[in-house]
Amino acid sequence: MKKMGGVNNKTSQRLQILSQDEMTELYAVPQFNATERSHFFLLPEKVLHSLKIMKTNGRSTSTKLWFILQHGYFKAMHQFFNIHFSDVKDDVIFIMRHYLFNDHAPHQPPSRRIQGILKGRILQLAGYSDNMKNAGQLVTEKVTHFAKVTHSVREIYSESISYLG
Repeated sequence: MKKMGGVNNKTSQRLQILSQDEMTELYAVPQFNATERSHFFLLPEKVLHSLKIMKTNGRSTSTKLWFILQHGYFKAMHQFFNIHFSDVKDDVIFIMRHYLFNDHAPHQPPSRRIQGILKGRILQLAGYSDNMKNAGQLVTEKVTHFAKVTHSVREIYSESISYLG
């Protein structure tokens, strides 16, 4: 019996739209080269000023590092990622050398509450709204339109992602 995603087909009722490679491409933390790091982690003067980076940042180093990482990833992929600093070492080293050079790299990310606040700031800086009711209605209307045009779930999904991107 063929297995999909480690789950027995006979017992699984989940529809698999994307392959594992497609899911990884869409949802994995970006792997930047040196040039991309310089581009995506470059902070506009307004953002840099708002971070209030000091000569040494003490306990706020984790918050500032997490913000810069997520700001860069959001700039590249328009989404947020659950990250551990140890999983993105090259990016952490780059940011520490360029922005937080007198501090030690933290081991722990900020609390979930602080992460939520920082995500809100990044969305605001990027000009995004957090109006989920309105967004949900717009997406529903678009998906309904796509479903009238085609019956291919993959095509509906692809068109929806293109619309949101």
